[in-house]
Amino acid sequence: MSTQLCLHHIESLSLGATLLGSGGGGNPAIMSNLTRYYMETYGNIQLISVGELETNDLLVPIANIGAPLVALEKLPTFLAFDTIYQKIIVHYPNRRIVLMSAEIGGCNSLAPLILASRYGLPVLDADLMGRAFPKINLFKPALLNQKNDPAYLSDYKGNLLLLHLKQDMSLLEKIVRDSTVNFGSSAVMALFLFSGGQVDDYVIPGSVTSALQLGNALLSYSPDSHELDKAGIHVLGEGRINNIINNVKNGFLTGYVSITCADAVFKLYFQNEFLLATKNNIIVAESPEIIMLIDDKHGTPITTEVLKFGLKVKVVKLSAPDFWQKPENKKHVHYKKFDLEVHDEIAAL
Repeated sequence: MSTQLCLHHIESLSLGATLLGSGGGGNPAIMSNLTRYYMETYGNIQLISVGELETNDLLVPIANIGAPLVALEKLPTFLAFDTIYQKIIVHYPNRRIVLMSAEIGGCNSLAPLILASRYGLPVLDADLMGRAFPKINLFKPALLNQKNDPAYLSDYKGNLLLLHLKQDMSLLEKIVRDSTVNFGSSAVMALFLFSGGQVDDYVIPGSVTSALQLGNALLSYSPDSHELDKAGIHVLGEGRINNIINNVKNGFLTGYVSITCADAVFKLYFQNEFLLATKNNIIVAESPEIIMLIDDKHGTPITTEVLKFGLKVKVVKLSAPDFWQKPENKKHVHYKKFDLEVHDEIAAL
């Protein structure tokens, strides 16, 4: 049954999506002001479930792409989203368009809402990933070898790249990443367009609702409360950030952060997202688990591009969506599959 996404949902959606972003996906604060403006101007958004789709609906997953650190300085505009939308309605006339987030984690949770509010389009309560990962080939339809033709990439000056690729995802990843760097390391993408009848092969359902529920738990946070545990957020430890190493490498924000606790030192390694957590060089969480830092005082999730020295934080983890628990999918997101700068000798528990 459809529901209405209203202005008062934006804060909880942003908080929950930041948590699901596992440190990446971009901080929703980047998109929230623009989203609020369009919803204040054009109205609420219809959020529909997978069961409400019609066979001939055209599903359009949308995402921001690039280095999160760059996005802090290169703020989003409506133009990039609208450039893609205007091209899609030419390519697919007489189809009901249903927008969705390609990636629920981080600012991409808000990516479809601007167009949805402006043009009165429904948004699907689902995404292609159930969290955030740094690579296009880790979307569910990519792992299931589903069609991705065409794909659209636009920047905030209105430049548009239309891709008709027949090869595997590695070529798409290379072209999109290289193009995004040439677009200033910040762009918008629509990919894996599909029909309503194909939904089971493409989406992880209920991800918007999940983000809202997690966000509500964070809004109720206090340092000594049990709201995190009730929401399935497991606290691994707490301490202060004492070292941050990062750099933009091949379009990704890569590095690690150290947290000194009373009896241990945590290190969280990231490639946009936190993908590995160690405690005294012993692994305590690893991808596909969702690893995150939250501000100890306020319960606000902290993304990799806004880490601050001396901040008191909690190290937390959440279980990955069911799709990522399956061995045939989990093997694709083991931390060794990523370009992490792990120099210590680490061991599993």
